[in-house]
Amino acid sequence: SVDPVSVKWWGGYCQHQNVLFPAWHRAYVDSLEEALQSIEGCENVHQPFWDWMSDATLEKGVPDILTKENLIVMKDVNQPEGEANTKSVPNPFRNFKLNAAAGAPNDQ
Repeated sequence: SVDPVSVKWWGGYCQHQNVLFPAWHRAYVDSLEEALQSIEGCENVHQPFWDWMSDATLEKGVPDILTKENLIVMKDVNQPEGEANTKSVPNPFRNFKLNAAAGAPNDQ
């Protein structure tokens, strides 16, 4: 079990192992979206929404964007769309390695 008082426990604002996670996460993502929209030129930015009850999710499980090894992104958003303006990059949604310097204890 996790002792939130222990100095070895690193959770920060992460609530993944808490029964309140769904409510916390929705408020967190909404606040992040509002913060992004407050930046000039980003008024129409929206966070992606995963409908975990959609037919595609029920059939495939997690969305493709979480399992693809690479993603195709635009090189320059100010240039026209098309193959010449795209590149393949490692998918940051597929996995993420937390840098130990960020504060996670080595024994967790």
